[in-house]
Amino acid sequence: LDWTGGHGATTSESVTLHFDPSAAMDGSPAICDGPPRDELNPGEIIAMSISSSGVAMRRCAGFLFGILVSVVAIAQESTAPDAFRELYQEFRGLAENDLDEATKFVESKIAEEPDSTDRNVLRQSLASRLMDQRRFQDAEDQLTKLLEFQIRQIDVPANRLGVWMTLRELRETATDKEMLDAVERSYQAFNNLEQSDRDASLFAITQIATMKAQALASVGQDDAARKLVTEIIQDLLKRNRHEDANEETTQSLISALGELTSDEAHNDLWRNQCVETFDQCVTAAIEKYPDSTEFQNAYASAQLNMITRWGQDDPDATEKRIESVQEKLNPLA
Repeated sequence: LDWTGGHGATTSESVTLHFDPSAAMDGSPAICDGPPRDELNPGEIIAMSISSSGVAMRRCAGFLFGILVSVVAIAQESTAPDAFRELYQEFRGLAENDLDEATKFVESKIAEEPDSTDRNVLRQSLASRLMDQRRFQDAEDQLTKLLEFQIRQIDVPANRLGVWMTLRELRETATDKEMLDAVERSYQAFNNLEQSDRDASLFAITQIATMKAQALASVGQDDAARKLVTEIIQDLLKRNRHEDANEETTQSLISALGELTSDEAHNDLWRNQCVETFDQCVTAAIEKYPDSTEFQNAYASAQLNMITRWGQDDPDATEKRIESVQEKLNPLA
């Protein structure tokens, strides 16, 4: 699927991402930047032209994950990949000319098969295009309907990853109160799953938990937000000390810490406390999994922040850190 972000951008770069359906089905992130596995079919390799606009990048990510969730659903429901491809091409043709007609098309297709994940996920692509046209309320309506479907069908593994991505998109249009309500309902839906399903969806649950903490902070519930952050980190650290810890549990920890130390304004409540843990954990991750490109990237990003933003008080320590980072990353180059 070729996707081009608009927004008046004059430059773009071509990115090819490979989708791992087996990863998405167990709740872990579904994108890797290594070569696709031999068993992937052409429908699982998605090439995109991504606009250099930051907003376009975020919306592209939502669009991409909508498509990825559909691919998982296709695999699970034994639907022919061509069926979804044709459905999406028809939607795209309408959306390029008339978003009102595209909206009618999406609603009619969902009405025909209301329990179809690949049809419902068209709402995410529609919402992205509506936001491009600054029709924010219409976009929020589509995302809210999609989220309600995904929560209702939370027993379907593909929808667990979808809930997280829909919430990420919803953040762009929802009020703080609306966002907290959406995250609370999503979080509760995951809590209602069997423990085995919760464990298999660790990445999605962890990301939604961090969103809940940020949403609590956004409405002034600082103590509750801090308490939840502490619980998230303690639980993930405990999981990673267990003998069953693996690359997926490590990734959930690293991703959560990355989210909690990002530039999100509400992270100011706990960022300083999380930075040292993030530094220690991402260093341990690259030492334990030196061939993981994802952990290499996370380590490099964290160390860049440690050097340029988070640890500038001690020039000697900064110099030593630079040397240490070079020692770790140069052999991997």
